[in-house]
Amino acid sequence: MKFFPQENIYIISSLKPDEIQSRLEKRISAPPSIKISLWSNTISEADFEGYVLNGIFKLKPIITYRNSFIPVIEGSISPYLDGSRIHVKMGLIDAIKVFMSVWLSFAGIGFISMLISQILSSSLSAVVLIPLGMFSFGYGLTNFSFKMESKSNIDTLLRVCEGSLE
Repeated sequence: MKFFPQENIYIISSLKPDEIQSRLEKRISAPPSIKISLWSNTISEADFEGYVLNGIFKLKPIITYRNSFIPVIEGSISPYLDGSRIHVKMGLIDAIKVFMSVWLSFAGIGFISMLISQILSSSLSAVVLIPLGMFSFGYGLTNFSFKMESKSNIDTLLRVCEGSLE
C-alpha cells in the first residue's frame, strides 16, 4: 500500500538509448558538496543534479525556491522497438518521509486518544478536530506539493527525451 505520493511512469521515445543518455547528461550538474548560503543566487542551465551512468539515472530537480517535497527521480533507459523506453520512478526524499511519518503519527494518535477520551467521558467537543486538521493539513500539503513538482519534472523529461507517456 502506498501512503506517500509517488510516480511510476514509462516514457517512449524514438531516440536511441545513447542519445537519451547524452541529452540527460547535458541537463545535469554535479550535486554541490556544501551549500554556503541559505539562498542560491546562481543561475544554471541544468534542470537536475545527479548522475546518468550506463542507462541508469538518479536525479534531483534544481529549483530556485524552497520546497521540501521535491521528488527524487530514479530510472533506467532501455532499447524499445526503434527507440527507447525510459522507466521513471519518483518519490519523496527519505528524510521528508521520516519527518512526515512522525508528524502524521503524532497527529493521528492525538486524534484517536482525544476521541476515545471524549467518548468515554460522554462529552464530545470540537477540540477533537484539531489533531484531525493537523493530520489532514500535513497529508494534503505533502501530496499537493509533491504532485506539483512531479508534474513539472515529467514535462521536463518528456521534452528532453522527445517522448510520450506509455
